[in-house]
Amino acid sequence: MEQARHQGFRVPPPTKVAIPLIDVHTHAFPDRPTHELVEAAELYQVERLVALASLEQSVEVQSQFPHMVLPGPMLDFTHWQDPDRFAATNIAVVREAARAGAPLIKLWFAPRFQDRVPMKLDDARLDPIFEEIGRQKLAVLVHVADPDIWFAKYYTDTARYGTKADQYPPLEYRLERHPEIVFISAHMGGDPEHLDHLAELMDRYPNYHVDTSATKWIVRELGRKPAEARDFFQAYADRILFGSDQVVFRAEDAEPHRYRMRYWIHRAFWETDIRAPSPLPDGDAEGEPQLNGLDLPVPVLEKVYRENALRLLRLPAGPKKEATDP
Repeated sequence: MEQARHQGFRVPPPTKVAIPLIDVHTHAFPDRPTHELVEAAELYQVERLVALASLEQSVEVQSQFPHMVLPGPMLDFTHWQDPDRFAATNIAVVREAARAGAPLIKLWFAPRFQDRVPMKLDDARLDPIFEEIGRQKLAVLVHVADPDIWFAKYYTDTARYGTKADQYPPLEYRLERHPEIVFISAHMGGDPEHLDHLAELMDRYPNYHVDTSATKWIVRELGRKPAEARDFFQAYADRILFGSDQVVFRAEDAEPHRYRMRYWIHRAFWETDIRAPSPLPDGDAEGEPQLNGLDLPVPVLEKVYRENALRLLRLPAGPKKEATDP
């Protein structure tokens, strides 16, 4: 760990899978130094990134890095109070996203979304938009909950935000109503604390999937129970996609090693049985944050890192190229 830190995380940990990765969850913008994220991704054998932003932003980022970036447009909630205009605006977003080669549409329904727009995932205003997503054969990447500890610290007004359990019925409504749509629930479904709940959703809804994004949160909670987490990944290996949740900051807010460090943590956490202090500060951790790696089997890693994204997002495989050990 100290050697990796000293090297500025420029040397990835040894890998046991000879494939490039697909990162289905990043946030990149045309007016920020996205090239730094792209360079870190290439160093860590990440072949493609889905850049989540507005339609215009994500398409422009794709034009800047066509070899690497896939657009991941978000819906436009500007006209949420006018159902007809809201639907028309976002049907156009979905159609343009499909024309631009986007594999998915991003929806953000974290509890604090209620502070901006009083709408939930089962709102009827979203019905025509989901119907268009289904027609265009796009996936949906949706954020529906936050860490348990945030409900204790920040979402104490349950009349306003609901409980954590209250976040899931609207998602289940959509899963049941749109079985033809691939749903990817961000941040291990927003519930890495309760893998038994995620297993219930997996078993109940064949179109339900999760990604591994939110580095601090995921390694903190799955690292508390590495054996249980490893069993979950093996049981649902076909339903989990790799995502990092890397966010490109403005140049003046840049952090040394930001993107390389997060990819280093992911590869060490998923591929090894590392037991060490985490190099990433975590204000929600109890004491010093730790890395307790899962050491996932190679067939599971291959699916999570690449194969599931190719299949579920209908991506072309591209020319065969193997990752190399640094």
